[in-house]
Amino acid sequence: MGIIGGGIVGVALARELAQRGDDVVVLEKESRLARHQTGRNSGVVHAGLYYAPGSLKAELCAQGRTLIRDYCAEKGLPYHEVGKLVVAVDESELPALAEIERRSIANGVPDLARIDGIERLREIEPHATGVAAVHSPTPPSWTTRPSPTPWRRTCGPQAAASDCRARSPASVASPEGCA
Repeated sequence: MGIIGGGIVGVALARELAQRGDDVVVLEKESRLARHQTGRNSGVVHAGLYYAPGSLKAELCAQGRTLIRDYCAEKGLPYHEVGKLVVAVDESELPALAEIERRSIANGVPDLARIDGIERLREIEPHATGVAAVHSPTPPSWTTRPSPTPWRRTCGPQAAASDCRARSPASVASPEGCA
């Protein structure tokens, strides 16, 4: 099976197919994987705060949180829940914050907390200013950018490509040859 594009989605798909026993080849036009959209990604694993309850996006966020946590545990990778803080800067933003809180609860976002008052808000984020917030302490963050971290070596696109090669006669082709 051929997959065009060596970003995180293409390589993750190739890895999954290789784990199922399929022969896979990933074609990438760049000299290394994850040079475009994946390389510019914020790295936030979304908790599901914003999505309509019951929507596919909400369901995939919940699944993704669990899958990435389990993958890190399986591979012995650091998993740091850095959290997310959604702040209402003034009173006019309180209805929108209430809607985010409602959706978060409906989507099963774990350990969600409403923060009222600047003192508690600043305990979580000293530089924040606002009248209220919703705090989700569990969303992790990761990076696809080159670094010597265990993430890059074990979980980045290059590692996923190596995982593919180990499971089938898969290869990852780029202008420079195999990535």
